[in-house]
Amino acid sequence: MDAAKSVTANFIAQTNVTINVPTGISYTFNGQNVTGTQTFPVVPGTYTLATTTPQSLGAGTRGVFANWSDAGAISHSVTVGATAMTITGSF
Repeated sequence: MDAAKSVTANFIAQTNVTINVPTGISYTFNGQNVTGTQTFPVVPGTYTLATTTPQSLGAGTRGVFANWSDAGAISHSVTVGATAMTITGSF
């Protein structure tokens, strides 16, 4: 540094979003491909939640998408505010 500097930092609180699905089910949230129930710390905003159907869960077993608990389509936008949220996928 060559002289005194003034620096300002602005922070945004993150909100936890839990996506609850059966063991072995894969989906994408915020561009991340994951399997099983996960919690994502994100800043408030809009994110895409998507899955595929059917999914193989082992020999002779398949998971077939039924619905998301927030009534969204198989691929849809999720608006996250300041309150933690949980979305459950039924297969």
